[in-house]
Amino acid sequence: MADNLKFSRYNHFVEFENKLFLIFNARTAALLKINQKTFSILENNKDVGINNIIDQLSPALLKQLRENEIIIPNDTDEIGMIKTDSLAKRFSNNSLSLTIAPTLDCNFSCIYCYEKHRAIYMDQTIQKKLLSFIEWNLRDIRYLDIIWYGGEPLLSKDLIFDLTENIIKLSKKYNVNSKFSMITNGYLLTKDVASRMNALGIDGVQVTMDGPPDIHNTRRPLYDGSETFNTIIENIKACKGLIPNITIRVNVDQNNLNHFHRLKEILYAHDIPNFARLALSHVDALSENNKTYEPYCLTMHKFSEINLIHLIDEFNSGNYDISEPPLGSGCGAIALNSWVIAPDGYLYKCWCEIGYDKKIVGHLSDIKDLNRYYYEWLSFDIFNFADCKECDILPLCMGACPDKLNKLGPGSFCTRWKFYLKEMLILYYLAKSQHKKGGDKSGRQGN
Repeated sequence: MADNLKFSRYNHFVEFENKLFLIFNARTAALLKINQKTFSILENNKDVGINNIIDQLSPALLKQLRENEIIIPNDTDEIGMIKTDSLAKRFSNNSLSLTIAPTLDCNFSCIYCYEKHRAIYMDQTIQKKLLSFIEWNLRDIRYLDIIWYGGEPLLSKDLIFDLTENIIKLSKKYNVNSKFSMITNGYLLTKDVASRMNALGIDGVQVTMDGPPDIHNTRRPLYDGSETFNTIIENIKACKGLIPNITIRVNVDQNNLNHFHRLKEILYAHDIPNFARLALSHVDALSENNKTYEPYCLTMHKFSEINLIHLIDEFNSGNYDISEPPLGSGCGAIALNSWVIAPDGYLYKCWCEIGYDKKIVGHLSDIKDLNRYYYEWLSFDIFNFADCKECDILPLCMGACPDKLNKLGPGSFCTRWKFYLKEMLILYYLAKSQHKKGGDKSGRQGN
């Protein structure tokens, strides 16, 4: 048996303060805690092979290592397995993911915005075509995921509510599980709006706040220059108990990276982190609309460092909501059943491209009439990039953003797990251990 085994190429050995010893496999997401002696034996032989140390491992441990695919049969083609699994997920007909913008109009004028805002709204004709498109797909799928997007989607709140009601009826007709969420700037997210969303089952919102008032209001003002911070704070507080999944997103670049801690102090003063999740996001400048903002953007390495510091600070504050290592088929833009739909009915694959005529892939009027750009997205192959193919955390990102990878090549926009994998794994393990002890949604210990 020993001669037929080998270590997985995706194993990572992590030690913390000579007290915690972990083995992580990036393909299976297995994270095992072992004792120091076994850790040393395995780590010291990771490049030599498993065969020489089989007799030093107990049958129970050997079984555990095999079940989690830390150790695998010698003839296992892991790259082939990853490629097959990725293609199966990308081209599955099991689900449909739609990012729908009922308008490209916006009440904000954000300094780094990548969109071309236009005062166009989805008319009755396009709404009917959208519902027909959804119903046509519902006959063959089991899961429907709708994200309301913009522009600012709540400028079309009544349209969204009407469409959501109709989509729910169609989902019930075809026995499909449907999920609804929204990305909004939060300025129009009043308690009445949140109550209506709650009644319809729109159970997730993402709201962006870029710092304390003096920073946020310069980065994300109303179109006429008016301040927005205080209104958003009050709206988020009004969502408590109405919208179960609230994410406060902070877009980070050189202009605000040193001010995030002041925003957190304000959010904690309003008790917001106890019912909403804080998440940092990287600002890039790759669209035609925000290219001039590029000098203020951070490298992914620097952003990953800032994100790690934030997560450690959250953990030390008693918040154990640390995301697990990501696994999947990569970006939805390269998936068969994933679409971005503009208010004029035009179809896109990436939501960063909505509103740009050169990026259109088709129209709701004839879903079968798709252009070359559509097939360029679907034919994307991460395994054409040698650096990515050989990367020992490939399954965690599958190339992350295909568009950035094509434009800039490997290394420029790797997943945040790439740069601080050891620290992220330790933090995730410790947070997971705290969750097992109990606590509220944020992870804080109950009485």
